[in-house]
Order: sequence, then structure tokens, then C-alpha cells
Amino acid sequence: MAAAGEGDRLSDLSEPIQLHILSMLPNCKQVVQTSVLSSQWRSHWKSVPASLNFDSTDDEDLPGFACTVNREIHYWRSCYKIKSFSVCPPTYDGSILDSDLYFWLYFATYIAKVEDFTLRFCDTGFPEAVYDFPEFAYTNTVLRNLVLQNCELKPFGNVKWSNLVSLSIGDAEIKEDVMEKILSGSPNLECLELDKVLGIRHLKISSVKLRKLIVTIYERLKYDNEHYDEFYSIEIDAPYIRHLELWGSCCNEMHFQLRNEQRTRRCLGYATRSSGKVGMGKHSS
Repeated sequence: MAAAGEGDRLSDLSEPIQLHILSMLPNCKQVVQTSVLSSQWRSHWKSVPASLNFDSTDDEDLPGFACTVNREIHYWRSCYKIKSFSVCPPTYDGSILDSDLYFWLYFATYIAKVEDFTLRFCDTGFPEAVYDFPEFAYTNTVLRNLVLQNCELKPFGNVKWSNLVSLSIGDAEIKEDVMEKILSGSPNLECLELDKVLGIRHLKISSVKLRKLIVTIYERLKYDNEHYDEFYSIEIDAPYIRHLELWGSCCNEMHFQLRNEQRTRRCLGYATRSSGKVGMGKHSS
């Protein structure tokens, strides 16, 4: 406590130190509450990088969840820096949330220019209902970490995620040419996670920077047999991978094209962690 007449010691600190102290508060709302301390502190909260997380419950109604997120976005729009934006609606069952999802994605990536963006669903509608990822979002030079679940990725043009370091895609069907676009348009990608992704039979990763790969296969594909095999096989050609994780019990056969013996041994160590039958083979180029 400062003695009478000594003034407010916090207010006497330099602004960078004040902002550093505010950034250590547990959540964003507590940071905003400091604006009532004095006129000097009224706008400090706007300069503290915020992380916005909107998680729903399984039984929460979609319109109510959308109203909550939109209200919070209106509240936070004056913040100078929003570092991350994560939204997890209760479910996706068609077009009910399409306009809201478009707005959230646009706000996060083009207005707030976040570095981390996550879109998940508590109850995924895949494969019956998937969100059509908008074309504008395939071009972004700010995003570093991107997590997408239950999204249809079908870019008409090239993908330009020049600053992306980590990408996670889950509950989706992706064609191999689209995967090639994503990899070629993400030159700085270091970590790729494919969590129950269908449609890829041959995954070729030639980037020297991409060193971590995580693949989870569906336990058993019970959907339309005209489109999906009961047992899903995939061939992975990734000579520069240093960390490889395989998960799932429906693996019929997996082939690895690994040209460096030292890297091969390291990848095999992770491959044995998968719970299914895994066939290991060394192929010539």
C-alpha cells in the first residue's frame, strides 16, 4: 500500500510495464474491468492482446450461441490486437449458421488479423453436413496456427497461407489435388495434423520445413460404401518428417517412402504407437 500522498504507484509506472501487468491477468474480462480504475486506465485494455474463445455446450441452441458470439465480437471490436479466435458451435446441421460462420471468419482473419484461428463443432455433422470454407479465407499472410473441423476445403484458386506454421484438419474429405494446393501454398508449414480425413490415398510432402505429421484414421467407416472403403489405406511419401504419429485401428496397410535411414528409424518409433495393423515398406523413388 502506498502511504497517503504518495499517489498511485501503478499509474506512475511506464505504459509498457502497465500493459505487461495487465497481460498477466487470468482472462480478458478482468483486463477490461481495469478501465474503471481511473481516466488514465480507461483505454489501456485496448492495447492488451486478447484471446477470444467461444465454446458451447452440446445442448445449447444454435441461435442463442450465435447471438452470444456476435454480441462479444461487437464488444471486442475496439481492441487493438486480438491474437487468437476460437469458436466451437454446438453442431453443424446445414445452413443455419452459415452467415454467422462467414462473419466470424471474416472478422477474425481480415478485421482482427488474428494469428491463431480455430473452428470446431461439439457434435460434428460429417459426412452428411459440412461447412463450405469460404474462398476469401484461402489467402492470408498473418495466420500462424489454423484448426478446421467439419469443413469442406475446395479452393477454386491457389492457396496462399504464407505465414502458416501449424495446420490441423479434422472430419473432412479432401481431394489429393486440394491437399497439394494447401501444401504448396503453405511454404513455412512445420506441423500438419490430419484427423479422420478421407479422400487422400497418396500423401506426398516434399517440404523441408514440415517436420511433424499426425494422422488419425477413422476407426471404421460406416458411411456410403459407394464413396468410402470399409478399410482405408494411405501411402505417405514424406522424406523430411522427423516426428510421425499414427492413430486408429482400421489401418489396413501403410507404406512409407523414407529415404534417410536415420529419419526412418525415428519415424518407425512413432509409427509403432498406432493401434492397428501397419505395414511398413521402403519404396524406391
